[in-house]
Amino acid sequence: MKAKIFAAIAVFPFVAACGGGHDDPCKQLTSAGFVPCTPPAPSTKVDTSIPEGIWGGGTSDGLAVSTLVLETGQYFIVPTSTNGIGLVEGMMTGNNGNISDPAAVIYPASNMPVAGTLSGNFSAKKTLTGTVSASAALSSPFPSGATSSTFNGNYNSLYDSPATVAEAVGSWTGRTSGSSVTLTVASDGTFSGANAGCTFSGNVSPRSTGKHVLDGKVTFNNSACVLGTGASMTFEAVVSGNQLVGAGVTQQRDHAFVVVATKN
Repeated sequence: MKAKIFAAIAVFPFVAACGGGHDDPCKQLTSAGFVPCTPPAPSTKVDTSIPEGIWGGGTSDGLAVSTLVLETGQYFIVPTSTNGIGLVEGMMTGNNGNISDPAAVIYPASNMPVAGTLSGNFSAKKTLTGTVSASAALSSPFPSGATSSTFNGNYNSLYDSPATVAEAVGSWTGRTSGSSVTLTVASDGTFSGANAGCTFSGNVSPRSTGKHVLDGKVTFNNSACVLGTGASMTFEAVVSGNQLVGAGVTQQRDHAFVVVATKN
């Protein structure tokens, strides 16, 4: 009896060692004996990067486009034409080089906001392409009646250098969404401006991320302004050479503030 017990005990070290060598395949013990293990499926890593930065390009309809994507995922696409300035705003997400936003808002130059979606893809700090689709027919600067627009962009390395208020100091002339605008920025970042009887004022300062973006706040000063006296909203601005592009939306996303101007 003792001999049998010892023989059984002697087997255990052999069983435990089976498959333990570096060159042996993994095996597991079943009622049918040792069979190969089923290795776990490899995990698929999702790259959630977004095309953060400043992008310049155009649309399939021949419009010039300036695009800003913040580190938060919020983006501002500003198409321009001789007929006006538009805006697409939203919060995008990334998935292995693809971007999407199911809740974009499109602001034609003179119409009410239109719900939309954004889809596209990008190569980091190189190129960006996308399609904006609308739930209703659009108007200027988008082609009248259009329900979608495809755009592209090339990365502007200016984004990687800090912005300064000094770049914005001076007088500017350009357009808002529906009319001409004048703007004057002082050395302390305060500004004042006017368009179509509406006067406004506010301030800008460098974004804390160290990127080439100015954070701004604008307050509308009289009843000629769409939002009325005393209403205010935040916006982002980019100065590149003698061009300034600023864009922001209200918290309710029912109105937008868009400016494209050239330094005088």
